[in-house]
Amino acid sequence: MTPETYPIPETPYVLIDSQRMQHNLEDMNTICDQFGLSMRPNVSWHQSIAIAQQQIETGAIGISCLTVAEARR
Repeated sequence: MTPETYPIPETPYVLIDSQRMQHNLEDMNTICDQFGLSMRPNVSWHQSIAIAQQQIETGAIGISCLTVAEARR
């Protein structure tokens, strides 16, 4: 991704490269498999139900949360 590809908004925003994220999730799952580990990522860094679901679909055995409020979402 380059700045020329996307218009620059007037306010802060998050732009996620979904292909790169999927590739990274698959790589992490492969590494965990190689070492006989289970992946249970923490949702605090993204706080997104959609991303948490994608992590589970890619091989995570679940997710972890830091607070009860995060778990209730």
